[in-house]
Amino acid sequence: MWRAGAVVDMPYRILELKLKLMRERTYTYTQLFVFSMSIFTLSALLGAVFHPLIALPAYKSLLEPSFKGVDTMAQTLGGTRMASALAIFIKNTFAVLVTIALARRTRGISVAILLILNGVLIGAVLSHLHAVGYTVSWILAGVLPHGSFELTAFFLGSNAGLKLLLCTEQELALRKKEISSLSIAVTVALIFNRSLHRSFL
Repeated sequence: MWRAGAVVDMPYRILELKLKLMRERTYTYTQLFVFSMSIFTLSALLGAVFHPLIALPAYKSLLEPSFKGVDTMAQTLGGTRMASALAIFIKNTFAVLVTIALARRTRGISVAILLILNGVLIGAVLSHLHAVGYTVSWILAGVLPHGSFELTAFFLGSNAGLKLLLCTEQELALRKKEISSLSIAVTVALIFNRSLHRSFL
């Protein structure tokens, strides 16, 4: 007789079997970066197609509370532009670090959530802005200076999570610190750069 716990564990068991097969191959950072970008891009296209259904609910339920949270944190830190930069830095760094930390335990689900959710949200919101009259050049001018840093950081964070996920137990023991330290260092630098850019420009 099936128990509730067995049903809940089944998706993880299926993922684990798939991962065992995938761990027999070696994946480069470039391959994982392209994979992360592809998942994000497909999610953004999905968000763009369904933006009439997604954009406003997503803004009210996810983006607006996030913006308010950052603003509240910035006010707590002093209310200056530097405080705003620090608040953005803390929020984004926390999201990326949690994704990396949980990648192996969740069988990659945390990485998928980071990429798919951000892709769908960005695709939906940008398509909505275009639909209500904003030009493509205006949207790109507003997004590229900030988004290039943040998305690169997200992709690098996803790479680190995927690399940890796809390592065998032996490789993980040897390379865990190397993978995490290198990816976190680059990711944090990019997010901090982006945070300063967004707050002061």
